[in-house]
Amino acid sequence: MFNRILVPTDGSPYAHAALETALHLATVFDSALVALHVVDIRLIEGPMLQSIGSLWGDVPYPVQQADVTETLQARGREILDAVEKRVREEGRPVETALETGLVGEIIVDRARSVDLVVLGRRGEHAQFGDAPLGSTVNGVVRRSPRPVLVCAGGHDPLERVLAAYDGSEHAARALEIGVEYAERRAAPLHVVTVQHSREEAQRILDEALDFAGGHSVTPTAHAREGDAAADLVLEVAREVGADLLVMGAYGRGRLREFLVGSTTETILTRFEHPILLYR
Repeated sequence: MFNRILVPTDGSPYAHAALETALHLATVFDSALVALHVVDIRLIEGPMLQSIGSLWGDVPYPVQQADVTETLQARGREILDAVEKRVREEGRPVETALETGLVGEIIVDRARSVDLVVLGRRGEHAQFGDAPLGSTVNGVVRRSPRPVLVCAGGHDPLERVLAAYDGSEHAARALEIGVEYAERRAAPLHVVTVQHSREEAQRILDEALDFAGGHSVTPTAHAREGDAAADLVLEVAREVGADLLVMGAYGRGRLREFLVGSTTETILTRFEHPILLYR
């Protein structure tokens, strides 16, 4: 299912959590890892560097720029070397890539050659702002051509899976991932849907149960009726102790809101465990 997993890393605690999660998934799915570090070109050519140029005295700007570039690239290589060492400790194949450019753009471009992207919810500058979701993550989640798994930080054993399902194609693919993961790990699988009526919710859940019936997994179904889709999904997640949430990036009905407007941020910022979004 996941032959190659991309792990963007900036050396932050969030990136470390993403790496450990990726390593876990690589073991479950027998995957190779691709570690990527992007030197943010805005730190080289942006106004920040120019504004501190006076601190360099009479050193020409191109020289300043070259020094900053070399320093950032050296740091990036150190980060990648540490990641490579960690992955090889687990006996997993790994390749590394160091690039310079707009971080989100390069991650999305690199995603085309892998099967899954795993990244931290925030980055190395998280302590300098109060936004609960990093701008790079926000952009990658919406534009990645492959599934994206966002890690909140910390270590998660990924022992209880919750799939949010609404009958859409993307939700069905997310459910497929959840079923296969639960099957490989012999882990409990829960499925939740949020609809206008209890009857419609039950009909959609029956579809999910029929799909899972062909596997050695017996999901526990949770039907919810109401308008606050994010709140109700999170409520079920708390009730069952889920530490992995899988859902479609685009759906129909209320679950479509997951990537439209504030509901996305609600789920990504309030669920303190990994979330896998299928596109």
